[in-house]
Amino acid sequence: MQNKPLRILHCANFNEKILGATFYATDYKISNGLIRNGHFVHNFSYRDVARNLAFMRIRNFGKAPMNRELIATVDQINPDLLLLGHSELVDNVTLEVIKARRPSIKIAMWWVDWVANMTPQRALYERRLNIADHVFLTTDPDIFKAEFAVENADRKMHFMPNICDSSVETGQAFAKDDHLHDIVFIGRPDIERKPLITHLQERFKEFNVGIYGQTLETLLLGDDYNATLAQCFIGINFNRRNDIPLASSDRLLHMVANGCLVMSPNVPRLDEIFSDKEIVYFDDFKDFEDKARYYLTHRDEARQIAEAGYRRAHRDYEAQKVVENMLTTIFSDTA
Repeated sequence: MQNKPLRILHCANFNEKILGATFYATDYKISNGLIRNGHFVHNFSYRDVARNLAFMRIRNFGKAPMNRELIATVDQINPDLLLLGHSELVDNVTLEVIKARRPSIKIAMWWVDWVANMTPQRALYERRLNIADHVFLTTDPDIFKAEFAVENADRKMHFMPNICDSSVETGQAFAKDDHLHDIVFIGRPDIERKPLITHLQERFKEFNVGIYGQTLETLLLGDDYNATLAQCFIGINFNRRNDIPLASSDRLLHMVANGCLVMSPNVPRLDEIFSDKEIVYFDDFKDFEDKARYYLTHRDEARQIAEAGYRRAHRDYEAQKVVENMLTTIFSDTA
């Protein structure tokens, strides 16, 4: 690991066009953590750059000039590390040009979605995984190794947890006596989630249940989203797929780090991230209902679990610590 401050170009989807509505996104948290560790970071919002350079601001028309701008930005900054988020508009040949011009530069990539979300650009990412020096995944890396042909996969592919940020997730819902909702679920109206939503609506009528994200009217963004989580007693973590090892939406960290008592299906190996003393796991909807009703009537026990999860999140999964571990991995590489 280098001791001097690093120069880092972070190419990710900062989504500047929506004016801070997703200030809690992983892109921002990673940059925040890098800066707090003493490094220089330049954020390159590749989709916004492409849109701004495009004819009639149609993003795909700006892909080629955006790639040229990325190369020019590397030339201007001369970074030690080009860190890529979900960068589907960045051509692999662009990365090869950058690497050829600056052989000492490190190129690393992070990915916070499960493997199925890579398949629309499968050819792009299969090659990308081989160009990058290191790849950090919030899903079990073995799934990616099985799905894609990656050279030196054991050396370059690493698990990273979803992260929180102590300057973003500032709520302590477990410390409140008066909550906005007894139970909250936030998520898109996917068919996989419909049975859960129906169960909540039919079986918890005597409780104050908040269900958001199903319509434009109930969509939460910006501070409305963050502040809502900070005022809810139980938060439900329920993904479209709950059988993928280690995989979960980053909403899990949003809820835990804001002090909710989080209830989650028994996702394989998720208990390696949070134990059953830090969040509550359930097997099916009947098990969920039994446990939810128990903790809604035994609130002191619930608060203890929620606080334990909150402290674990801010201790082990805070942005500054996670990105420090990433940098150690990247710059300890001698292969």
